[in-house]
Amino acid sequence: MKIETKKMWWFTLGLMAGLSSLTVAMGSVPKNITDDTALYQGLSEIQAQKTRDLNFDGDIARLTSLESRYRERLPSLYGRDRLQGPMKRIQGQRYQYRARPGAAPVKKTRASR
Repeated sequence: MKIETKKMWWFTLGLMAGLSSLTVAMGSVPKNITDDTALYQGLSEIQAQKTRDLNFDGDIARLTSLESRYRERLPSLYGRDRLQGPMKRIQGQRYQYRARPGAAPVKKTRASR
């Protein structure tokens, strides 16, 4: 008799958990769902008068003239003696492809200039 009450207890707990999760899931779904086409049926196309021609040339010319003022003056690293040695060493090295084991081979192609 003890096993039957334990089974009944677990069944009751499962039923209560299922019902509570069902109410939470159903509570998050709205009841009044409208069709979007009903909202837009009464609308008509808006007719607006043309006030003037659109011309952005003046704005582009003004922004182009202002652009030079805001250009960053970044320091050049090329002229520094401390960096000349490492930069020349790196530039002088040829690149050699080293594939990982099991990687697909790379086809050699002619470099286009």
